[in-house]
Amino acid sequence: MILILQLRGISITQFFKKYFPSNDNIDYSQISQELNQAFYENDVKKAKELKLKILNTKHMSTELRDRANLIIAALNSKDDKTDTAAVKQAMHDFFKHQEWMNDENAIVLLSNSIRKDNLNDVTPLVMMLIR
Repeated sequence: MILILQLRGISITQFFKKYFPSNDNIDYSQISQELNQAFYENDVKKAKELKLKILNTKHMSTELRDRANLIIAALNSKDDKTDTAAVKQAMHDFFKHQEWMNDENAIVLLSNSIRKDNLNDVTPLVMMLIR
């Protein structure tokens, strides 16, 4: 079963979360949408609340945690140290994915990590993905 999931490019974790959700697990897609909404509404307070919710929930993906950090850093763009730390953490988690071009979470993490000040660092990765 695991081999089939891998061959189809389906995250094993997300598969089991979808079909065997735990009681303490919050809905990934709901939190994802709320994070996007907080970003587009420039609502840093809501983004921080969602980050706490993510951190206090078992079995939450690192991609979602990193995205929350990146969104908070982008909304607090005055603080370059926070932004740099968030991007570094996201890229660190990104490089944990061995087959990152076949992993949806890794690609989302890469796209969320792209900032105008790190384009030179991520350009080779984006070009690999395009090829």
